Amino acid sequence: MSLTTPIAPGYLRNLAASVAVQLFLLTVGSLLMDGGQVAQFAAMSLLPYWIMALVVMLRRGKNPSHGDLVAIRYGYLFVFAGVVILSMLRWKVIGL
Repeated sequence: MSLTTPIAPGYLRNLAASVAVQLFLLTVGSLLMDGGQVAQFAAMSLLPYWIMALVVMLRRGKNPSHGDLVAIRYGYLFVFAGVVILSMLRWKVIGL
């Protein structure tokens, strides 16, 4: 019984692009003078994105659809936007 999952080469290009965006947002977020809010948003977005990426790659390792590749490449930006919006709504509700 083998526990390895073959991964299509299309994933690697999209993962590299996503990692570049993640590093960019973490770097820019750490340089901004906003008390670390953008850096926290970028860091909070990492775990949900990588869980989603692993699930997509494990379910369709050899034969990704176009939607899978788009989700891998741009999914971090959507997760980041969702984290920012949900954090703003939370602050609005509790009055900060």
